[in-house]
Amino acid sequence: MAEPLTAATLASEAATDTAAEVAGDALRLLRRSLQRSRGFALLLCVCELPTARNQFIAQLGAAMPDVELITIDAADPGQDLLEALAAHVTDARPRAFMVVVADALLADPASAQRFLDTLNLRRAEWPHRVPHPVAFWLPRRHLGEVTRGAPDFFDWRSDTIDFPEVPDTALRALGMREWEFGVDPRFSAEEREERLRELKSRIAAVADATDEVIVRQRLAWWDEVAELERVRGELNEALRIYEQEDLPAFGRLGDVRSVAVSQGEIADILQARGELDEALRIREQEQLPVYRRHGDVRSVAITQGKIADILQARGQLDEALRIREQEELPVYRRLGDVRSVAVTQGKIANILQDRGQLDEALTIREQEQLPALERLGDVRGVLVARANLALNLLKRAAPGDRDKARSLLCLALADARRLGIPEAGQIEEIIQQHNLQPKA
Repeated sequence: MAEPLTAATLASEAATDTAAEVAGDALRLLRRSLQRSRGFALLLCVCELPTARNQFIAQLGAAMPDVELITIDAADPGQDLLEALAAHVTDARPRAFMVVVADALLADPASAQRFLDTLNLRRAEWPHRVPHPVAFWLPRRHLGEVTRGAPDFFDWRSDTIDFPEVPDTALRALGMREWEFGVDPRFSAEEREERLRELKSRIAAVADATDEVIVRQRLAWWDEVAELERVRGELNEALRIYEQEDLPAFGRLGDVRSVAVSQGEIADILQARGELDEALRIREQEQLPVYRRHGDVRSVAITQGKIADILQARGQLDEALRIREQEELPVYRRLGDVRSVAVTQGKIANILQDRGQLDEALTIREQEQLPALERLGDVRGVLVARANLALNLLKRAAPGDRDKARSLLCLALADARRLGIPEAGQIEEIIQQHNLQPKA
């Protein structure tokens, strides 16, 4: 049974909203920097309160389910930090490292100096030994001594992200603020415009830079601009960015994998515009071969899922279903990716529903997809799954299905309104269309 609302609960929720406003920008910036890094990148995260730092790292992990987030505690002055990180680099899976620099280590001058000297001396090895983004977390009071103590090493850094002080009670699961294109749906139009102005200002400031670290950061900013343009419906401008900014730059860097990622973004836009044949060609001929050569099984599975999306849109349901069941789903199961398994099962149910196999679709939604998302605590995933289950029930129209659909839609609507996401409006339309307003 749901926990009853109390004054303390309401106060906690109010504090949570405050934390989102205070720390949300810093966490989103860090998430985006990690997601857009190609190979080694170095970030400095300044956070005074250890409990807040730990919570932010946990929230980051929730917000990046496709990235293996590894936390390394740099507390032992005799530890070889580079070797500790390199030991985790075992395959091509996307990952990011959170290096927590212990206050006790930095408080002892001799230990701190040995630690920083080692960073400086082995600076040139990091990009090759650790081809993933690395975030160093340290208290604000030690920022100056750390960057002065290892100036050559910290020349690698692409950004310093300052996390404001947030009381423990105000921390929220910012990882829930996810959106298909990486842009928070609760941003107002004014906030999106302000973010666009900020990003374009940053890009202009380093427009002529040729250093690879800066070039990659500039590309990350371009990617965010493209995402914002897509969210507000400016698909032509987003397409221009991917074709004229991303592809040529990654080509000059010789970054074949990032070229394939950008081609996937282009295919997404073409698919949204209904240009399915060209989108399918890009997926099959440009992306898949690259991911297969790199042994990136997750990206292969994701791309095959998008191919299935196109085939389903073209009415090729049998082939779409085969890909979901035989190519995509087994990979996620082998990887232990519970959320991707649940999402894929929902898409299998969609195909079955399109083929008129309503009972089979309902079984998957009720017995496999929804319970998995509930166990994960994926509130947005759960509300979407409930809405789809309700539509499935309405289409079947067996005795009792209508009342069950009403209950599911009301639950979904309550969660969507609480999260403040656009699905709330879509669910309201379904309720009105089917005359499913709650009974008095």
